[in-house]
Amino acid sequence: IGNDAFDGCTSLESVIFEQGNALTHIGDSKDNTTNVFRNTTNLKTVVLPDTVEVIGGHAFENSGVESINLPASLNTIGNYAFANCDGLSKVDIYSNVSYIGDYAFYDCDNLAQATPAFGTEYIGALAFANCEKLTEAFIPATVTELVGNPYVGCSGLKSFNLDKDNAYYFMDEVGAMYDITGKTLIVYPVSA
Repeated sequence: IGNDAFDGCTSLESVIFEQGNALTHIGDSKDNTTNVFRNTTNLKTVVLPDTVEVIGGHAFENSGVESINLPASLNTIGNYAFANCDGLSKVDIYSNVSYIGDYAFYDCDNLAQATPAFGTEYIGALAFANCEKLTEAFIPATVTELVGNPYVGCSGLKSFNLDKDNAYYFMDEVGAMYDITGKTLIVYPVSA
């Protein structure tokens, strides 16, 4: 689906793709602005086929999406893909998702569950920032690149964990997380 295809279609309420179709990309790029379903404020439900590999940058930004199935085939969630989707409360991120872009779920006010799975390699800047209902944050062992703290402003966090087998980051005894050199602070717990 090409860039700007449904941008601003405020009457659109649901998008359901039949299983078995060959759709692989919603927008053409993880980094560039694709705006496929951006500003579709009444869009509530999206059902994707098992073939989708890329959700491009800004694809669902500022949409009203409340429910979306991210298929196991998905490997890329682009920059700002779901930013400001206040109706979104839960996202299952499967192990094929290696890239979660900058601001991917930024300021999703009702997002309470969205945990990167083993297989995720990149979590972008402010990927889950200001998602105040998130209670858990987890960085899998497979993450090789974090661009700063992806959970800034998540005031509801009760736990922040790093897989002990991660070779690129470590946590100290108070829960502060650093890059492996110990020179770059990634996360410092509010309670410490």
